[in-house]
Amino acid sequence: MVSAMFRQTVKEMKEFTTRVYESSLIDDVLGDTFRPGGIELTARLAEVAGLCDDYLVLEIACGKGATSSFLSQEYGCRVVGIDLSAQLVSLARKRVEVENLSNKVDFLLGDGEELPFKDSTFDVVMSECSFSLLPNKDAASIEIERVTKPGGRLVISDVTVRGQISERLKNQVTFSSCISGAESIDGYIKLFEKVGFIDAHVEDHSEEMKRLAYQILVSFGSFEMFERQVNEASGQPSRGCCEGKCGDVWQGLFKEAKVGYALVSFVKPG
Repeated sequence: MVSAMFRQTVKEMKEFTTRVYESSLIDDVLGDTFRPGGIELTARLAEVAGLCDDYLVLEIACGKGATSSFLSQEYGCRVVGIDLSAQLVSLARKRVEVENLSNKVDFLLGDGEELPFKDSTFDVVMSECSFSLLPNKDAASIEIERVTKPGGRLVISDVTVRGQISERLKNQVTFSSCISGAESIDGYIKLFEKVGFIDAHVEDHSEEMKRLAYQILVSFGSFEMFERQVNEASGQPSRGCCEGKCGDVWQGLFKEAKVGYALVSFVKPG
């Protein structure tokens, strides 16, 4: 049985992440796409998924709708995007209205751990740099399998780790949730195979993480400044690194975790 304390912790984690992604901070680093690799890596996910114009696609954590809009424009598919942020969902809806895509793209408030859809609804489920942020990955993987059609595909791109992260470092970096919540490639494969997906396909895109770290340094001057602005964006300036050691903490995090980035896809048996 899940304790009230655990539920409250999960709620606070999701609220914190939502506030950060609603802020202008993420735009400053990543723009509309909110993730390493940008739209070019999205195109690769679409290619692996074999998107076509009669597919219905679910995008988990759609943000401002850049990916959903791109997929519909480029591949002709219908797309539903979900996000925890009402603000971002509103912006995404305005985007597709301007682009005359409202008849093919829709956005809903939704949680990746409790998908508001019927069984076997989607031909493809896509998640870009968001699955690692979900506190209950077992629940999310079950939900993703449930809403995917037999013969459909799951395609994700996300942070990967090849080492163990100490609790000391996990507790010191506010924005480490995408890293401290990441799995090894084998971990992702086992998680999704456990719920019934098969035919795992993996591509390494770790260079995108290096580019992201460089973008942070160029945009903010240091990891300390980035961390400080993340805290301010979250409304919790007391969290995060202290005593000017944030750069050392981030370096330790990357060294311990051996951080990478990968595309992983699966098929749901037909």
